[in-house]
Amino acid sequence: PNPAGSFVMVANTATTTTGRVVINLADANGRMVKQWKLPDGLNSPVKLPLQGIAKGIYVLHIVAQNQQSVQKLMIQ
Repeated sequence: PNPAGSFVMVANTATTTTGRVVINLADANGRMVKQWKLPDGLNSPVKLPLQGIAKGIYVLHIVAQNQQSVQKLMIQ
């Protein structure tokens, strides 16, 4: 869900599912707040916990192999 509360669901949409997927959560100033390293070959949606992260606007940077996705995220 976006806006998110206690968690956010992220799906790997990369054309290849081999290799590690790294997800970084950055605040509005570009500072990394949280990082998740997902298992190699993950191709199903994953639930990322957001407990302890302040309300506000964030950016999710999802990196899988040579592909990158950036998504805006609001935490309420």
